[in-house]
This record gives sequence, C-alpha cells and structure tokens, in this order.
Amino acid sequence: MEAKDIKPWLFQVEPLDGESLSHFLGRFRRANDLTPSRLGKAAGLGGAVARWEKFRFNPPPNNQRLEKLAAVVGVNVDRLVKMLGRRVSSLK
Repeated sequence: MEAKDIKPWLFQVEPLDGESLSHFLGRFRRANDLTPSRLGKAAGLGGAVARWEKFRFNPPPNNQRLEKLAAVVGVNVDRLVKMLGRRVSSLK
C-alpha cells in the first residue's frame, strides 16, 4: 500500500446543545489540530470555513456546501442548519 492510498482520519466531535456553528467549528479544529484553511481544504470549501467561524455568512452556506462540511465533521446537514440558527434564514 502506498501513502496516497491511506485515508486521513479525524477525531469526531459531538455538537453541544445550543452550540453555534462557529463554536463547533473551532472545537472541531482544535480537537484535530487543524487550521481554518486546512479544514476548508479538507471539505473542499476553501476560505468559507474561516468566514463561518467568524459569523460571516456572506454568501450564506447552501445545502451543497453544508453537505461537504458534514462529510468531514461527521454531523448531519440538518444539525448544521440548526447550529446556524437564525443567522441564515434562507436555509430553513
């Protein structure tokens, strides 16, 4: 087996009740020793993760972007939408 065949693994972090997406992303990154740009790259979202962690939702995350994030952080899209709360009303 070559190194390119080895899939990276991440520690799974459970969202807390009432936790914002911003706070969760910070906890997830720290648990996995990731920078915002590294998490964005892993999810195929580029700089969006850094913006979301700072409550900058312009443009707002759409379902496709949330699905990419969900695949990396191990949290379903519905839970991510709830974590966004009222900040992004277009997703509800």
